Amino acid sequence: MESPCALQCAFFIVHFLGLAMACVVRVVAGRRGAAAAETAFLACLALVGVCALAGPQFAGSLWRFSSATLALMLVGAVVDLRAARS
Repeated sequence: MESPCALQCAFFIVHFLGLAMACVVRVVAGRRGAAAAETAFLACLALVGVCALAGPQFAGSLWRFSSATLALMLVGAVVDLRAARS
């Protein structure tokens, strides 16, 4: 496997993990294990933030994808859709 390909695969895995944790933290909100999910979410948020900063240097034009993922994670953490359904 070529090095740029491995870097891009790792880049996408980090972002997929970040989006998955954004979903998980919403699902387990108020339940047992919510604190662990929130801690993992914050770690993923920091990791995606680092990818957004390092993206232009190492992954070329993929930094836009990193910024969009970061924005989706932040909106997912702030917006509570359950309150709108009530």
